[in-house]
Amino acid sequence: MAMPVVSIRYENPRAYIYSPFSGLPAVTEEDGENKDDPTLLFTWVGNAGVYGYISPRLQDLLGQNVEDIEDINIDDLPSLLNIEGGLILAVDEGFNGVNYYGFAPLTKPTPIIKRRGE
Repeated sequence: MAMPVVSIRYENPRAYIYSPFSGLPAVTEEDGENKDDPTLLFTWVGNAGVYGYISPRLQDLLGQNVEDIEDINIDDLPSLLNIEGGLILAVDEGFNGVNYYGFAPLTKPTPIIKRRGE
């Protein structure tokens, strides 16, 4: 099953997109992409049409190096990822185009309600 893509419109240039799993910003003003967030898989810069960041974890999941992943079209990437609980935010930032942020939990999500017999 492809990783879900959630589309939002967000045009506040002073605000950040945060990981729903770690609570850390995907991009910081000082350092750019937050390479210290283990839940951040990648960023895609829409107005440039390139990946801004590809994590070592994404490379391991796809079994490919950075150069090969850079050749994957952003529209094709969700179908290549099957990470339970993971998601991709497609953020329409107005004049900056649509930027993509891929996130995945470090562990398998825990069900909220247990079924009978479990």
